[in-house]
Amino acid sequence: MKSSLYFALCALFASSSSLLVHAAPLSTKDSESKKLIATEPLTHIIALADDKKGIGARPAGSKQERQAAQYIFQQLQRMGLKAEQQTFAIEVNETQATSMNISAVIPGKSKKRLVIGAHFDSTGVEQGSLGATDNASGVAVLLAVSEQLVQMRGLPYSVQVVFFGSEEIGKLGSNYFVHAMSKAELGNIIAMLNLDTVIGGDVLYVHSSSPTDFSCKKVENAKLNTSGVFRDALLAYGASQPSLPVQFELHEDSEVFAAGQTGDWSDHQAFACNNIPIAYIEATNMDINGRGGKDGYSQSIEAQFWTCYSGKKIGSCDPDKEKKWGEIWHTQFDRLDRLFPVFNARMIDQLDANITLIVGALNDPETMAKLGK
Repeated sequence: MKSSLYFALCALFASSSSLLVHAAPLSTKDSESKKLIATEPLTHIIALADDKKGIGARPAGSKQERQAAQYIFQQLQRMGLKAEQQTFAIEVNETQATSMNISAVIPGKSKKRLVIGAHFDSTGVEQGSLGATDNASGVAVLLAVSEQLVQMRGLPYSVQVVFFGSEEIGKLGSNYFVHAMSKAELGNIIAMLNLDTVIGGDVLYVHSSSPTDFSCKKVENAKLNTSGVFRDALLAYGASQPSLPVQFELHEDSEVFAAGQTGDWSDHQAFACNNIPIAYIEATNMDINGRGGKDGYSQSIEAQFWTCYSGKKIGSCDPDKEKKWGEIWHTQFDRLDRLFPVFNARMIDQLDANITLIVGALNDPETMAKLGK
């Protein structure tokens, strides 16, 4: 069933003449969906990243980015949430444009907030990328998580879901969002979870900020938070859930990053630089010797994504002649029609695992109590 799900859903969307306005996720309440299968988030990925049934590529400042924002806004409204739009000016190729963030708050027992973010723009249009994994996947998971959390009562913390624009041209949306907040508002954030490219790669990781490979130069009075408390809390919760279709991992020490740590290249940066503990879920492969070593930019050992892959080297047979490097994001491979024939079951399991982990952990008092220590 998993192998045909994408194509069946594409057929479903083909019959809809008003996808952006009326497309609603399929129900996850029936008996078949007691385990959070990935039908619902997959519909979101198709709506956002399929160029025939949905929007397709979503470059920062483009009409397509605005359409994606509209889609997200409408989905949040459909859930009964008060969606808010935050517009900001950007410059793309020396041309003035606008981008936006979309957010909503799900109330909990505490007024303190846990922020979950995912960017909805994409890049790599010239290479053929439609931004399916980077980052329609993160948006889809966050929408599905929101759908679940809004039905719950008594969440330990309030949850603010934020969908960032213009991440791919300098993390502009998340920077604007954080810089627009007062010190009191920033102090009210207990932690931030970043969802960026949460399917497709060989392994699901949870990271925290690196104390060395992290820049806060653009943040006034910056204080970098490198705590792994949120990362470790999520990993511990995941390890306690043997039914997860995919387990989350802590990457090992390498010459690039210490165990469990990552760089500043996504929307967690602005939060970490304002002394907020972060966790960052990412699907990649930190064991691959890629262009820059074991830095996570090479996402898969699958042969389709290499000119020549060597299992012995865990990298290219011939680095001087390698053209692909196991990279999916920003390439011609980051589109469902290229990914699903290779990864159909894995991608669905990864979507399911992300939703199950996040919803379960955020609703678990013991896990959330670790953030207050």
